[in-house]
Amino acid sequence: MSNRRRLPDGIRLLPSGKYQVRYTDPKQVRRSLGSFSTLALAERALRAVIVDIESGKWISPDQTSALNSKTTLREVAEQYRDTRRNRQGRPLSPNTLHEYRRYIELVVPHLADKAISDISEHDIETWWAVESRKSPTQTAHVYSHLKSVFTYARKKKLVRENPCDIEGASKYIPERKPKTPTSEQVKIFLETASPEFALIIAFASMGGLRKGEVLALTRADIIQETRSDGETYFQVDINKGLTWIGEEVISRAPKTNASIRTISLPLAISPLLSKHLSQIGIHPTALLFPRNSSIPDMYFSEHQLQRTWEKIRAVGGYDGSFHSLRRYALTRFAQLGATLQEIQDRGGHTDPRVAMRYQASTGRERELLVNW
Repeated sequence: MSNRRRLPDGIRLLPSGKYQVRYTDPKQVRRSLGSFSTLALAERALRAVIVDIESGKWISPDQTSALNSKTTLREVAEQYRDTRRNRQGRPLSPNTLHEYRRYIELVVPHLADKAISDISEHDIETWWAVESRKSPTQTAHVYSHLKSVFTYARKKKLVRENPCDIEGASKYIPERKPKTPTSEQVKIFLETASPEFALIIAFASMGGLRKGEVLALTRADIIQETRSDGETYFQVDINKGLTWIGEEVISRAPKTNASIRTISLPLAISPLLSKHLSQIGIHPTALLFPRNSSIPDMYFSEHQLQRTWEKIRAVGGYDGSFHSLRRYALTRFAQLGATLQEIQDRGGHTDPRVAMRYQASTGRERELLVNW
């Protein structure tokens, strides 16, 4: 008796050693899916088309427009960007549009001008296998975008199948979590920086503001209150943020309503802020942190911020990002006893899971165990 495995219906072994796949469409027309180098690939292709037929998602090759053979990945990606909306139903932000365009033009330029219907699983897998080793985080983002573009193309009947079928390729979790500075390091940052940059650091490390939110602040966004005890307290109205796209700086409303918020600032920030307010323009639209004091409406460049931050963090023996100051602030706020909702509201998060990602272990185990 032969031990050879019986091939599934619809698959036959060709003399070349490849496996041909044929199926019957909903109109009882016999069709070919082509040939595959291994039986596993042939079976997967056959299962996929059967699932599509049974779920009503199958698209007849006869319905494919003659234009499809000429429509490039770049053109489809552009159509996708133009029609895409975020969770609030708004057009994509300039920064997101810039990143999506960069993915196609700079990360997969060898596929950009290729007809989208000609891009195969092999093309995607070959690219991913190389790039995921060199730049795993970026590659995961680009792969996720490509998968969305091909899903869009499939709905528009530009392709029959989505070639992005690598399990887990859209996600990458670094082995090393982002570092959070210690209280001692934050103190060194504040003491080392110039008065103006110390205040920028204070807004991030005490208020938990994003860098774009800090640098978009105007005088009108600062609310001052003198209490009966004579102390001056400040609140900050966060209603906009900066986005940097190359050399262009854009001030715009936040992507979500949760990011529009008014928060109270710790009393420790009051002396710095009071002195700074006495040194800038009195007009309500005057920037708190202009790039040049003689041009009060010119925004900081992202490069200028990063360059100054790198010098200051080096003094404290720290190599993390400026954004880690926001993580520090929200962790400290949690240590004061804030509830998850209060942390979420202060950080401007819509999802509590995102708020929790900003919580960090601060190495205070001994302090906590004293009261065990």
